[in-house]
Amino acid sequence: MNKPTLLIIVIACLLGYFIYDRYVVQPKQLNSAAQNMLTQMAIKQQWFDPLELLSDSSNSNIQLNKEIESAFQDGDMVYANGKITYRSETSQVCKIVDFRFRYGSLNDYEIFTQSDCSL
Repeated sequence: MNKPTLLIIVIACLLGYFIYDRYVVQPKQLNSAAQNMLTQMAIKQQWFDPLELLSDSSNSNIQLNKEIESAFQDGDMVYANGKITYRSETSQVCKIVDFRFRYGSLNDYEIFTQSDCSL
């Protein structure tokens, strides 16, 4: 191979890596961070009892589902829209939440809207 062809291949590989990182890896990381923050908010807002979830970990009667419909980053703030459902023998919670949080923090969040949903 001559030098221009090798240079074009290297540039194409680098460009492919950056495109993959931007459009595949970063959105997955944002969704994961948003799901973790949604769980943190649910515990802090006392939508369910986390001790019940831990004490009955071997019991299959408890279900906790988190879904993030959309998440995007603006600087160090992440805006997200998600749904959390919790079912146990004693309680049922279903919330749709529109919120933002500081990426990488545990308690820095703001809830814009919160509504109950049907199970």
